Amino acid sequence: MRVFAKKKKPNKYGAKATGGFGSQLEAAVGGFLELREKNGEITDLKRQQTVVLQDGPQNQRITWRIDFSFIENGVLTFAEAKGFETEDYKLKLKLYRGKRPHPLEIYKGIASNFQMVERIE
Repeated sequence: MRVFAKKKKPNKYGAKATGGFGSQLEAAVGGFLELREKNGEITDLKRQQTVVLQDGPQNQRITWRIDFSFIENGVLTFAEAKGFETEDYKLKLKLYRGKRPHPLEIYKGIASNFQMVERIE
């Protein structure tokens, strides 16, 4: 009798999951934020926080699961690591810009060389 190991479904954009993160870039940004938390620059670092972007009829909502949230100088702030911009991401970013519930930091690049490219206040 053969036992087959279940194959892990590859990410459709080629991202390689690393240490429980969806991509190497997300893991690198998470490590950077963990270091900031360790140094006392931020507190209450959390992963995969859902933000309601728009309420619709019959309890239909448009939500965005943002990679990280943390408290910086008493203000709830979000951070998103983005390697590939999908149409869904572009739409949700546009809705976020219109609502601006909290500051949002957007990080781009590759795991070994990323930077914050925008901070939405």
